[in-house]
Amino acid sequence: MLMPKKIDDIVTKKYLEDTLDKRFAKQSQAIVYAVTEVVDKKIDALALKVAKGFEDTARKTDMDQQFKEVNNKLNKIENLIIIDHKKRIEKLETEMKELKAMLAM
Repeated sequence: MLMPKKIDDIVTKKYLEDTLDKRFAKQSQAIVYAVTEVVDKKIDALALKVAKGFEDTARKTDMDQQFKEVNNKLNKIENLIIIDHKKRIEKLETEMKELKAMLAM
């Protein structure tokens, strides 16, 4: 290990250390700032993508309206089937009465 021989060497060494510390501190601050800036931009881009995704997603009111429309259509189909079955049952009852009347003769 080399020991400084003169006071000038000690001052110079201290000066160099201080200068290097300041220089690295500035560079590290610049690096942190640059990385922070990049990360912030990435987070902002991600936030915009998430927001766009929610805009494209159907809202609850839209879904409720669509469910109402589907329910209305199913109710109409159900009513048509019930009416058809009722007519068929009435026709069968009429035919049974006629058959009973013919057999009773």
